Amino acid sequence: MCTSCNDNSPSEETGNKLIKGVWRVESGTRTSNTGTNPETEQIDVTSLLSFPLVREWYFGEFLGREMVEFNPYSLTNDFRWRDYELSVTDNGYQLIILGIHDTEENNQDNPSLQNVAVSIRVMELKSNRMEWELKVGAEKEYTYRLQLKKIARKI
Repeated sequence: MCTSCNDNSPSEETGNKLIKGVWRVESGTRTSNTGTNPETEQIDVTSLLSFPLVREWYFGEFLGREMVEFNPYSLTNDFRWRDYELSVTDNGYQLIILGIHDTEENNQDNPSLQNVAVSIRVMELKSNRMEWELKVGAEKEYTYRLQLKKIARKI
């Protein structure tokens, strides 16, 4: 019997299997990270005015590679499939979308990428639900903590 095994600890293989499919943001909070008193608010994911982030994410195989596409309201208006990396961290996963979430800081040369997060920290990844956190913004930084629901297993 294995006494040091932890079935709840994440693995890259399991994470890459679970993340495949179509995910929709169902709820979340936004915390302002400026000043000494951060303010947290519930966000209205049905309103584009109060929720200026991608609402649906498609993870799957495209042209023989594992890729992600986000739709329909990308801040960058860039609907290309992109490579992604899902790696294990201490308490979950780190999700990096190459070309958007792979820089040390916001891309100062490309205004369309000014408000895009550097990476996404995935705290929970199950077969039908996921929770992640990302930081967005250059002048005023916000932390979004979002709950996503898998709405389709295949793209």
